[in-house]
Formats: sequence, C-alpha cells, structure tokens
Amino acid sequence: MLKRLLLLTLCVLLLVAPCACGEAAEEEESTPGTNQTQKTVPATYVPDETINRFIVALKTRGAFKNLDILSGTSPDEFVVLLGECRISLTAGKRGMAVVVQADRGETGQKNLFAVFSLLTQVADKSCTEAQLEEAFAFMKQYTDTASPSHRVCNEVKIMSYSPSVKVGGTETGHRLDLLIYNYVAAGQTQ
Repeated sequence: MLKRLLLLTLCVLLLVAPCACGEAAEEEESTPGTNQTQKTVPATYVPDETINRFIVALKTRGAFKNLDILSGTSPDEFVVLLGECRISLTAGKRGMAVVVQADRGETGQKNLFAVFSLLTQVADKSCTEAQLEEAFAFMKQYTDTASPSHRVCNEVKIMSYSPSVKVGGTETGHRLDLLIYNYVAAGQTQ
C-alpha cells in the first residue's frame, strides 16, 4: 500500500510540479507591507556544485520532501534515497553518472521507472512522454540480461538496465545506469 502511495505521489509530482531543468532555482519572497522582494540563495546539499545543482532542480520539482543524502564509496559520489530507490550521483567529464537501484520484482521495477521518469524530465525538459514510453518499452524487453545503451532524449542516455533476476536462489534488485549530458563536472567541458 505504501509503495502504491509513493508511486502515485511521484506521478502527481511529475504532472503538476514546475521544472527547474538543470538550473539552481532562486525564490523571490515578498515582504508583507512593502514593495521589496528578496532573493533567496538555493540551499547547498552537497559540496559538489554539479550534483548540488541537480538536487536543487529535483527539490524545485517537489521530488524530495525529506532529503536523505549519504556519501558514496568515493569522495565524488553522493547517494540520495528516494522511497524504495537508491540513487547514486557522480559528476564527470562527459556528464553526470546516475545509478538507480530498486527492490526486486514488479514493484521494484515500477518504482525504478517512476524515478527514471522524474530524473529524465528534470535533466531534459524537452523529453516527451513518447520518448519515456519508448525507453520503458526498451527496458522491459530485457527480462533476464542487461541491456545495451539507448539514447532516451537529447540529454539522457541509458548506459545499461539490469532487471531483477534470480541467481543461485537469490533474486537481485533492478539497476539502471544513466548518463546525463548537461550536468558536467565543474571545470570540465563536454
């Protein structure tokens, strides 16, 4: 029941929330009784400028109410926990590497697809529903092996998708590796 509520919430957020699409959002606040507005500086969630900009864009979409950010296995990696999914973010020369891991089974796949949809729409505002549906169909055809790479839209490429499979009596979770081109590490060029 909780997973369905999370999936429904993600879908609603995708439909009604505005997109910052790669730029840190600045909010303007009006002071009551005056004609002055103040700009607030976006929050800093992680020290890496590129990853922080992406997280701010996700928060602007309303995707993260309670943000759980952990350090990754390297100093350049940050992990965001979103519902039942673990999202690893690493900025690099070619773009930002994103790894989404979800629970096993059909529910895990649905959660992974919802997070993938959110990440893609934040990374590339020109991405259409048709492109997302094509990407879902591409991933769904791989039921027991990892997929090859697949360009989703201008700024997002699936590097590989590994479905939940049984290995030696144990079922693995789903894994999706993405490259987001418009989030390049600071000081790097594409």
